[in-house]
Amino acid sequence: MPGFVNLGQERRFTKRDQHIRLGWTRCLPGEPGNAIMFAGFGATVNRRNLMTTRRQRRRQAGKRLFGTAQRPVPGRRTVKGYGIIYHRNMHMAHLYATAGYWQEYPANPVACGGRCRAYIRAEIAMVVARKIKGQDPLMTEARYLVLDDRAAVRFSGEDARPFLQGLISNDVEKIAENRSIYAAFLTAQGKFLYDFFLSAFDNALYMDCEASRADEFIKRLTLYRLRSKVEIERLDDMSVVVAFGDDVLSALNLTGEAGAARPIAGGVIYTDPRIASIGARAIMPRSELSKFESTGISAGTFEEYEAHRLTLGLPDGSRDMVVEKAILLESGFDELHGVDWDKGCYLGQELTARTKYRGLVKKRLMPITIEGVTPAPGTQILLDGKDAGEVRSASEGRGIALIRLDAFETVNASGISLEAGSAKIKPHKPEWATF
Repeated sequence: MPGFVNLGQERRFTKRDQHIRLGWTRCLPGEPGNAIMFAGFGATVNRRNLMTTRRQRRRQAGKRLFGTAQRPVPGRRTVKGYGIIYHRNMHMAHLYATAGYWQEYPANPVACGGRCRAYIRAEIAMVVARKIKGQDPLMTEARYLVLDDRAAVRFSGEDARPFLQGLISNDVEKIAENRSIYAAFLTAQGKFLYDFFLSAFDNALYMDCEASRADEFIKRLTLYRLRSKVEIERLDDMSVVVAFGDDVLSALNLTGEAGAARPIAGGVIYTDPRIASIGARAIMPRSELSKFESTGISAGTFEEYEAHRLTLGLPDGSRDMVVEKAILLESGFDELHGVDWDKGCYLGQELTARTKYRGLVKKRLMPITIEGVTPAPGTQILLDGKDAGEVRSASEGRGIALIRLDAFETVNASGISLEAGSAKIKPHKPEWATF
């Protein structure tokens, strides 16, 4: 949403018993990125909550206005976002708020003519609405990205569907030219081996899976083929592409329904079957990537997509799910539409069903925010010196971790942080989860 828009003096969004209150006026022309949110959960928030008093300003002026210090907001959980403050005799400071802290960074001095105003850019104003809807609050312009760590595999032949139906966690019969699915392949004991997306076009089924493990996966599938009339082929001339950001689904002529699909330039494009807010995925020839540019979607970076994924708390294959150890319900497959409970038998079904119906899930993958040095994948997470989980993928202050549910409840109730190495960890329940 380019440019600046006058959004009014105040707007309130409600969710359950919490409310978020924003105040703003028009923006200053020619000043890119001017933004401020007066925001807080469960309380009316005013200027004094965010801006220091005159005495405090004098005290901190010698420190170049806050430096990189963190200032707690007692009894308040702030909206995750960023902005810029303007106030009389104050410098401009970028704000990043999360889990009850405003983290402030110095920037160039800006005077506001003695007025106490809040200036907010339209896309930053939408942070609150996105937060409530479970979307990435920092997501803005639509982007596309070729995922070089993913591979395309084709299943052709008259037995392709029944062959896969007896092996994977989701119902192959759901797949059509207008519908894609997310699924997993398990060990006989119900432990995770591979996750993937399946689509249909050109009278065949197409799989999007991890590139580094694709040949190993094909070899394993071949062991189950026996006399089935099915051909399995890795397609090195096809690319896996993701598209994400504001209004990306409408730009690609896709609906907001998870899994909705349509043909595109010698391939298929579909709304991510896990949750629509992550965006779209496609399998298509690399030579046809100009189709994205023609819709006004520009090339993005892996770091942008990774931040989006981690914010939403979506696992990324074996980076987040330990091979031959993870179970599907710990990894959110039920809520992410990766399991069909009404289909017939498949490999590993018994443990998966028993875990669900007996309520045996004691841990869950969930997004985390990290304060301090980002811990390496596999780092143990502690609560009062006791095991509370394990870090999986992480980057730039965000990550995904497997957290014990009892530890999560303790942290939620007390507000304390977990520890992973020298870093402090704060787990969050994703909006799509039901635990």
